[in-house]
Amino acid sequence: MIALIFAPLLAASTVQAEAPSAKEAIVRDALDRLRDGAELAAETEQRIRDLPPADRLEVLIILRRSGMMRGPVWQADRILGPATETQGARDE
Repeated sequence: MIALIFAPLLAASTVQAEAPSAKEAIVRDALDRLRDGAELAAETEQRIRDLPPADRLEVLIILRRSGMMRGPVWQADRILGPATETQGARDE
């Protein structure tokens, strides 16, 4: 079941030679952690909040469906609100 969800993402990521987008990096990190039996990194939620709303929604769906993201439901204004700007994002 999980393979069906992630197969298109994995296929697309192996074709691309350029650096992954922030969305792809979060999903790739989550897939690596899922494969290794680890939990999501502590900063994952902040990294998701830094994404544009459309990407944020897509990542949330992938993480929820994979079982990697559990816990409280994100409210609509939190999902669709503007991206937050963390110190790390400002420095880049």
